[in-house]
Amino acid sequence: MIRNDNKINDIMEIGNHKECLESLSLVRNVIQEIPESIGNLISLCHLFLSDNHIQEIPESIGNLISLELLSLDHNQI
Repeated sequence: MIRNDNKINDIMEIGNHKECLESLSLVRNVIQEIPESIGNLISLCHLFLSDNHIQEIPESIGNLISLELLSLDHNQI
């Protein structure tokens, strides 16, 4: 799912069927926080969150056992 440049500020705004996602791109939005529930996206292989306002990564990101690529550049981490 690609939702770049949409001024999204909450990852949970992406809609239903999140547990089936394999790729999620939310680049150049205004996301400030990655919710702990991100760890429930067990099918996620690619997560692109560059150019947001994220300041920390939740521990639950370690639950993403299928994750191969994580992009967080140009954040406040």
